[in-house]
Amino acid sequence: MYESGKAYFLKVWRGQRSLTETFWVWYVWVVCLLIYIGGAFLAAFLTKRLETDEPYLWYMAAIVIGTVWVNVGTWRSASRTGGAWSIVVRVLIAAILLAVIGFLAATFMGVFKPS
Repeated sequence: MYESGKAYFLKVWRGQRSLTETFWVWYVWVVCLLIYIGGAFLAAFLTKRLETDEPYLWYMAAIVIGTVWVNVGTWRSASRTGGAWSIVVRVLIAAILLAVIGFLAATFMGVFKPS
C-alpha cells in the first residue's frame, strides 16, 4: 500500500518505522552524508558564487530541521524497539548532540573560530 510523503515522514517522526530503516537510511545516509557533507559543499559554492550569505542561512535551517526530525524519530524508534542495539543508537545520538552543543558553545564563546 502506498503511503503519502506526509504520512511517511510522520511515521518516522513518531518512531513508527523500523530502527534499522530509521537509523541507516535516514540518520546515516540522508542526514549525515547528504545534508552535512553535500549541503556544506553546495552552500559554500553558492555563497562564493552569489557573494551573499543567504545559501548558508538556508543550509543551516535545513540542518536544524533535518537534525531535529531524524534525532527525534530515531530516538523514538530505538525506544520502541528495545534491546542492545537501541541502547547503542541512543548513546550515539546523545554523544553527537553533546558534541554539537559543545562546538556551538565554544564557537559563541570565541574559543573556536572557524575560518
